[in-house]
Amino acid sequence: MYQGRAKSSGKSEFGTIADAVLQVCHGIENKNHKLFIDNLFTSLPLLKILADNGIYTIGTLRVNRAKEAVAGLVDSKLLKRGWNSITSSEDNITVMRWQDNRPVHVISTYAGAEPEDEAERWDRKTRTTVHVPRPFAIAEYNRFMGGVDLCDRMVAHYPHGFKNRKWYLRVFFHLMNIALTNAWIIWREKAKEEKKAKHPNEVSKYLIFPNPQLSFINSISS
Repeated sequence: MYQGRAKSSGKSEFGTIADAVLQVCHGIENKNHKLFIDNLFTSLPLLKILADNGIYTIGTLRVNRAKEAVAGLVDSKLLKRGWNSITSSEDNITVMRWQDNRPVHVISTYAGAEPEDEAERWDRKTRTTVHVPRPFAIAEYNRFMGGVDLCDRMVAHYPHGFKNRKWYLRVFFHLMNIALTNAWIIWREKAKEEKKAKHPNEVSKYLIFPNPQLSFINSISS
């Protein structure tokens, strides 16, 4: 979270973005922690210093951040859906290209291609659901980071219309958007469980109580 200009203007050799990650990770060194980050933060120097500190990392990768490693991968045009190409460095940093609907690049200090599982995808040609091979690194990232990406995408579809230059108001409205998204998800799940349609206005109940009926009963009994 942005908290204004730092009191110290010092910046390490890793850059401002990497410094932010290292600051967040302060205190968890050599405690068998795993870190999941998106492509804004990933870089080879950052993963090396994290590995030296005993923090295992996996994240998506921008190809211009590791040109030499990506150059050693098989061209995405030669990869069929579900295929992958992988390369590893001497210091155990793995870069992978997995062909999904588009090429997906992942970098990790602990996860590789094995063991593989399968992911369900929609095939436009056959108009059916198909199963494609999915490397362990991709499955691991989706397991721990996929929910964050999905939440960001859902919030981006219906953002608030209030614009303000004050950072704390931006944070407040962003948290409000996340709360509305979570309330909608709970409302949809409850509608499935009860197998009946619920009015969209009931979403507001789930902003206050995850289970409105149970919470209401508890408030009466107390």
